[in-house]
Amino acid sequence: MNRFIPIIRTDRKREINKYKNLNYFIADEKEYRLIDRIRTLQPKCTFDFGVEANNREIYFYIIKDGSNTFFSIYEIYEELYNIAIREGSKFVIDILKEQANIKIEEKENSKTKEKQIVNQEKFMYRGVEYYIKKTVEIDKEKDGKINPKDSSVEITYQEFFTLINLIQEKSNTLFLWRENDKTYVNGLMRLLIVLLSNNEDMEILLQKGWKYDEDNEKYILDVKRDKEINKSKYYLTEDDYNNIINKES
Repeated sequence: MNRFIPIIRTDRKREINKYKNLNYFIADEKEYRLIDRIRTLQPKCTFDFGVEANNREIYFYIIKDGSNTFFSIYEIYEELYNIAIREGSKFVIDILKEQANIKIEEKENSKTKEKQIVNQEKFMYRGVEYYIKKTVEIDKEKDGKINPKDSSVEITYQEFFTLINLIQEKSNTLFLWRENDKTYVNGLMRLLIVLLSNNEDMEILLQKGWKYDEDNEKYILDVKRDKEINKSKYYLTEDDYNNIINKES
């Protein structure tokens, strides 16, 4: 992901310049979006994802059966909540915890003594290979499907968790680049784990706009206009997470 982000941003600038040279009018260059696709290459499957890049952000979405399926972070939480109802919360939470704990590392091959990179997987963009940390592999017999609202598309759990991994890896990279701040690395995974593990209001969640709805037995998001809240509403620091987990135990 470290190599991919500057490349797609450069491609975006080139596309803007190409259209300007052709005398196309671009109302707001900062909001101009390059639209393309990537393909993730996992040991037993491949998935196609759309990618959009503007001046500041990069977005991923699922491409399947000729349809583009976008998920906000809240919609991701809702889908995970629905999976937890069907499969049990432990199923979902265990995957998220395992994903958060995966680290790309350099290790020595015990047979050849050569150094090799482990826990990463490839994705292709415009014919070039890039890498993210590997996505947790879901056993075939447990790999169910979700049906997003207002869509006839069926998405496998494996595909959905791959999307979440892409979003988290992108966020991690941008946090480290923009602010050299490790506190929010893997913060989306932590937030999702906490939301799926609890059924009551918590001060740290309320501060970020997450309130527990007892009637519907899940959290709702009340986004406030405070810039700091908007920045962190989808992330928990490790300290925040540990404080919540320690209270639970």
